Amino acid sequence: MSLDEKERFKLTNEVGVEAYQHIVKRMEVLGPLSFLEIFAAVVGAATVCLANALRPGVEAAPRPADAADKLCSSSMKQVRSFLETVVSGK
Repeated sequence: MSLDEKERFKLTNEVGVEAYQHIVKRMEVLGPLSFLEIFAAVVGAATVCLANALRPGVEAAPRPADAADKLCSSSMKQVRSFLETVVSGK
């Protein structure tokens, strides 16, 4: 089975939102925290998730260091594009 671009985008968005909601729920259990504490924990959790998701591609690559660099760069470009509405105010 192969996902077309629309299905892949839908799946990606749904799983991303679910992961975010799960992280936020876990943070709420900790009780009141400062913004910086919450921010650091959420970014850390997202980073661990991203690293785990990228690991199989890096492990399978003939040149793991190059694959890691390319996958990290690509991921950060995607994150930045998702933040564009906040940056541009649109």
